[in-house]
Amino acid sequence: MLDGAWEAYYSDNPDRYRQCLTPCRELLRQVPDQLGGEGTRRQRIVRIIGSRSTAEVIDASVQMVESIYAAQSAGTHETRAQHQALFVLVETEHVLYYLIGQSDLNNSPTT
Repeated sequence: MLDGAWEAYYSDNPDRYRQCLTPCRELLRQVPDQLGGEGTRRQRIVRIIGSRSTAEVIDASVQMVESIYAAQSAGTHETRAQHQALFVLVETEHVLYYLIGQSDLNNSPTT
């Protein structure tokens, strides 16, 4: 999905910036669901990374992506849309990298 988001961003499609946000939003919903089990998004993130304070930061990043998605869906100026889309793509990569890395650390056997 992330590859598809980047492909949409670099495409010639006039709706490309908005289209690249949908998979980012979906990934930031699905990954915590799959890694963190039941509960609110913040509860799942806490379970994944094991830290309430860091979970607040990650949850805020996910909420920011949701907010930008909502703004893009309402329609924005083309230049702003390009910058917002790039920001969301990079932020999504960072959040996913962190969540998956922390999940791997928390689930690895101790020696």
